[in-house]
Amino acid sequence: MRTTRVLVLVPLFAIACGPAAIEHSGYPDGENQPWNKNKKVQLDERYEAKVDGTASYPKRERAKWYAIDLPSEGKMTATLSIDPRVPGADLGMEILDAGFNVVSKDVDDELQPKKERVADNVTGGKAYIHIYTLKRPDEADYTLRVKFAPSLTAVPTKPDVGPTEEIANLPDLPLVPPVDPKKRPPRPPRHEETKPEPKPKEVKGVAATIVEFGTKEGKVRIVINKGSEQGVDAGWRGFILSAKTKAKIENSEFTVSKVKATESEALVGVGMDIVQQNRGVMLLKPAE
Repeated sequence: MRTTRVLVLVPLFAIACGPAAIEHSGYPDGENQPWNKNKKVQLDERYEAKVDGTASYPKRERAKWYAIDLPSEGKMTATLSIDPRVPGADLGMEILDAGFNVVSKDVDDELQPKKERVADNVTGGKAYIHIYTLKRPDEADYTLRVKFAPSLTAVPTKPDVGPTEEIANLPDLPLVPPVDPKKRPPRPPRHEETKPEPKPKEVKGVAATIVEFGTKEGKVRIVINKGSEQGVDAGWRGFILSAKTKAKIENSEFTVSKVKATESEALVGVGMDIVQQNRGVMLLKPAE
């Protein structure tokens, strides 16, 4: 009996080549502002919250953004528990303020299953948490837990104000060069207010708080938590108060241009760093 042998030809490239390399950015095509697609996280009566999620670079879900409305100044702690879907997968995390400045301390916790970020002194209003993969093959499930401790001297601020037309200090997307990154790219240093402030003077007016801000027409657009229900009207004047001395900051005068029921808007000529560090304002009714 003759035996017929069948020779199966396997192309050499099928043996030599492994899984295809991931060439995309980890984000959906055309996506360059993922922070605008954030998910809102609501704090409970104990100022705590919990969120489950998944981050996947291969599936173009590299970054997840969460927005939290803080009722006042205080301390914010974010804890991330990571469950890798592939060996060696890792996630990064950071806390940002309303102007997208990173306010959490950097921690060397690479490949740790649990990570914690702390912002000791966040201002009231919007805050953001950014979770992202560190390497191209990374895929992981995670649980995010948030705790907030209000400052004993904090003044509550109004949440849920509308988004600014242009967000200040927009963060760069975590870049992925040919060599897989370990950390976020460096950022420019933040400028601290060094000019000495004059002694506070007693001023009669309506005290208010800046709850959101951004850039517009070469100036800083501010949203203030006082509106027509508090008697504020377009044409009112105001100025920013120093967070340290409660005195007027030089060249911080503005005129209210738009008023809604519980908020008002204005353009101010000081730098973004001044607005970021000093949220109190004084509103003055024009002399009749």
